[in-house]
Amino acid sequence: MSRSVTISLYCMYEWWQAFFYDHYPRPAVPSDAALEQVYLARQKFLYEHFGEFGIGDPAPTITGDYVNMIARYSLDFVPSLFGVELKAYEGGGFTPTPLPEEIIRQLRPISFADTPMADWILRRAEKLKSRYGSAVSNIALEGPLNLAYRIRGEDFFLDLYEEPELAHHLLDVITETILEVYRFQREVFGLKEYTIANCLASSMLSPATYGEFGLPRDRRLAAAGPELTGGPDRVRMHHCDALIDSFAPYYAQVPHIKEVEARSTSDYGIIRRYFPGASVSAMVNCRSVATKSIPDLLREDIEPALREDITASIDLWTFSTETPPERLKELMTAIRDLCRQHNVEPVWSMHPFYWEELEWAYPWWEPHLDHWVQTLGA
Repeated sequence: MSRSVTISLYCMYEWWQAFFYDHYPRPAVPSDAALEQVYLARQKFLYEHFGEFGIGDPAPTITGDYVNMIARYSLDFVPSLFGVELKAYEGGGFTPTPLPEEIIRQLRPISFADTPMADWILRRAEKLKSRYGSAVSNIALEGPLNLAYRIRGEDFFLDLYEEPELAHHLLDVITETILEVYRFQREVFGLKEYTIANCLASSMLSPATYGEFGLPRDRRLAAAGPELTGGPDRVRMHHCDALIDSFAPYYAQVPHIKEVEARSTSDYGIIRRYFPGASVSAMVNCRSVATKSIPDLLREDIEPALREDITASIDLWTFSTETPPERLKELMTAIRDLCRQHNVEPVWSMHPFYWEELEWAYPWWEPHLDHWVQTLGA
């Protein structure tokens, strides 16, 4: 019997801008109605190009999917709670203005349920429920190390060596605040699983430095898993599209891991040894996606994951202008053929939005954002 593997595709904003907005007008003002129109047009666009893979819809309707998501401040939701100034930039999302040392030392964990942001989320959820019948959270809480960098900026790397007590203080404050937000989400939306993202560690830190600064906070977050989700083993460990091999002995000390997300060419023997029973979300390296020929990409980056029965998904999440729809369709056809060779049934998944579009996090919409937020959409 064949097994199934999800093939998850995600396009960067530049891809949508080049191949979708070249013929569909970008909304002038943020609104729920405008987002719905984009969603409908996207589903038709995706069907026209990739309908043979079950992607898109020739006659789409608003079911509430995606447009019922609550998102705010992209990757900087927690930094915004600490007063970090944010400015939208053209790639989507926000550029944070780092906080100085004297402010960092004064930070304390935030009781999130008592904040204006919590009140906004409650009101926004009610509006979405009245419009679509449901509301879900798409608020990114990342992981303590990722957020410390967003709050402190490049000085965080110096703090790790020159002011370690300051780094520990910031990480502790972030960790407790994340837990407060998760508790709020559990009560409002329910929480069945969550992800600890370690993009910073995977690209900028040694495993030993992660072990000293990141591991204690990740253990604290994951240990709360049964309280937050109602069951064990519901935590994803995200290592980005980097090899997990040298970090595995440290991540193995984090409880309740159900899945690891790491580069598709990681050592699966090491993964089995350190994460028995866990599945793998195999992330194809972004540079490989952008630069390799399709045969090389299949052979070097995709087939290693297809061979492994612990692979739950293969994630190609960084398509940009180097991969126009015609080339993407060619790649998908080749992946489908390769899956057949390995007796795998591909389950295709393609996001119809770049996440930041769901909260209008771009400079051309920024002048209208305050109004959109205050009115909870229109």
